[in-house]
Amino acid sequence: MTRLLLPLLALLALFSEARPQDADPVEVIEDPGPDRATPPAVRPPVRLDLPDPTPLSDGRVQHVRVEGVRRVEVSLRLPVGRVDLCPDDRTPCDALESLWALGSEAHPPEAMEPALDRLDAWIAADVHSRATYLSLSVPRESLAEGVGLLDEVLRQPVFSKVELRRAAADARYDLLEADPTDLDAVSYGALDHGWFPPESPFGARPDPDAWRRLAPGDVAALHQALLAQGSMEALVVGDLSEAEAAAVAPLLEGFTAAGPPAAPPLEPLPEGLRVIGVDLPSGGQTAIRLRTAAPVAGDPERVDFALADFALCGAFKSRINTVLREEKGWTYGASSWHGAHPAYGTWTLAVDVPQANVLGAIDEIERLLSEYVEEGSTPEEVDAAWRDELTWWNRMQLTAGHAAGFYGDVLGLGESVADAAARADARARGSAESTRSAAAPWLAPDAPRLWVIVGDQAVLAPMLESRGWPVEWISPEDAVLGAL
Repeated sequence: MTRLLLPLLALLALFSEARPQDADPVEVIEDPGPDRATPPAVRPPVRLDLPDPTPLSDGRVQHVRVEGVRRVEVSLRLPVGRVDLCPDDRTPCDALESLWALGSEAHPPEAMEPALDRLDAWIAADVHSRATYLSLSVPRESLAEGVGLLDEVLRQPVFSKVELRRAAADARYDLLEADPTDLDAVSYGALDHGWFPPESPFGARPDPDAWRRLAPGDVAALHQALLAQGSMEALVVGDLSEAEAAAVAPLLEGFTAAGPPAAPPLEPLPEGLRVIGVDLPSGGQTAIRLRTAAPVAGDPERVDFALADFALCGAFKSRINTVLREEKGWTYGASSWHGAHPAYGTWTLAVDVPQANVLGAIDEIERLLSEYVEEGSTPEEVDAAWRDELTWWNRMQLTAGHAAGFYGDVLGLGESVADAAARADARARGSAESTRSAAAPWLAPDAPRLWVIVGDQAVLAPMLESRGWPVEWISPEDAVLGAL
């Protein structure tokens, strides 16, 4: 035992000698933690760089890679639409839009739906005014099968008599029964038909009886005319390599590149004040809609007018919504939007209020518009609009669907990502003078205005007449069908 203790004692002695006996005590410094007495520095948000589409297959396929998303979006664009295909009667275009994506010769409608369900995919057709789209949304792992079904629908669709009868019955029910009882359908029908005359390329009226005269062969002939124009391009968005994206190229066999769209002629502007009243009692609620002309897509003042829209009623904290909802308590909400199209531009305001508050709401809207025309946006409103636009931009690649919508709009207008980025950045440079100047020609009291008021004529007519307005009273059916 003694032999074991001796070495241990020697080690202890050495340790004691090596250790300084009179060393200064170690100073312990406490971590004060973050300084919460002053707020952190505010850094301005940064706009993310979005990639340009990569052209494949001689430019006919535009590819955008969005990493990490599960779905792939494929959109085929044919550069003709309702204005070209259905200038006088919109019914064949409505039928084509309803029936085109339902089935093919290899997969009739009763087989196409379960085939798409098995893939968790869908195919949709959209006939716009100057372009037609056939789109596929599909998980990445099922892309090859989805493209195969899309190719069938593109080239060999089936327009069956049964499906046409079903579409005709649905359309007639909506036009003749459902829509005339719906406050929104009536108000927007009157707004669109009151703004665009029947002779306008955008003013074609729906015709319920035309559905009865339509045969499957008519829809098939329209489809063949669409393909015969010979141009088409594809947009592919998803987490795909260029080689994987190029797999959609066979869809474009027999077609040439669509190229940038030609600039259409501008629509003539309405003149003066027009007020359309629609007699539709709706539990005391009244729909108020206002439309004015606004900058078109190519107008350099489009950005400043968008700032005006944001400040007036395009955001929750906008002036008109704050007054009508928060201060007056007359509505659940008011909204507005700027429709900047190549051939025309519009600004639309929508709000529903109790019929007792109709004149008050109209007066407040006119007052706030006049104030804006005199003052323009405040620096705070410009900053909020820019940040809102920046947030939207930076969320662009959260899903393939978001990205596909953005890039589809850019390509459809013949623009580049740089053009869209410059327009987004320009919002930060808006001022009271620039926004006032952009808004004044369109929103001034003497500028062309279309008001649509939908409610109980017996109550509203005396109220509106007290303003001295030349109100044209029509039925809900006339509003939906455009008989005005």
